[in-house]
Amino acid sequence: VSYDDTVDPLVNPIDLEFRNLKMRIATGQVSYRLRSGTTAFVRVSADRRRYDLRPGDPGFDPFTQTDRSSKGLRAEVGLGLELTRLIYGNIRAGYLRQKYDDIKLRDTSGLSYGADILWNVTPLTSVRFTAERSVDETSSQTTAGNLRSEFTARVDHELLRYVILSAGARYARINPAGPTARSREVEGNLGVRYLMNRYMELRGGYSYEKRSSSANVIRYSSNRVFVALTLKR
Repeated sequence: VSYDDTVDPLVNPIDLEFRNLKMRIATGQVSYRLRSGTTAFVRVSADRRRYDLRPGDPGFDPFTQTDRSSKGLRAEVGLGLELTRLIYGNIRAGYLRQKYDDIKLRDTSGLSYGADILWNVTPLTSVRFTAERSVDETSSQTTAGNLRSEFTARVDHELLRYVILSAGARYARINPAGPTARSREVEGNLGVRYLMNRYMELRGGYSYEKRSSSANVIRYSSNRVFVALTLKR
């Protein structure tokens, strides 16, 4: 991951090379079919995030002098389920740990989980639920990573053969690995897809998002309206 240089409000150049990093990630999974419609699995992943400039190197993080390199491990067991022809997906749970090289950063460990369930309520309407607890990489110079617990729900309805309506909601709790305050995010969105033909799709929608926190600098709210034309080959 490489960051381009930028300028400050006085147009002085700022070298962001100290933010550049390499990530190595290895993942393995073993699955076993228990019976028709049910599969058990074990999944393990490990990662190493190492910044190009380390303590003692010229240009090392001139703002915080914090080394955000880390090692991570995540191990989960889960089930792939097809409860009926209308409900299927997977659920999993386990343990995660992210250990940072710098003692100024707070190591993260504890419960890991995830879920992705699709329910076809009717031939024209589907509902999807997802959940995830994991450590996100961040570009912040003081936190290095966020322990994020996120839940989403989405409904799609085929109003006409070529018109699909959608609505969704998202909730997330964010716990940074550093001195930055915790925060919460909520989001709601509405959308429509118009399938013009097999090669073109017109989409539009609205979303509202808000982050709350005890720290003023990371609080925000946003309203977004979009229109997009997608071309397919």
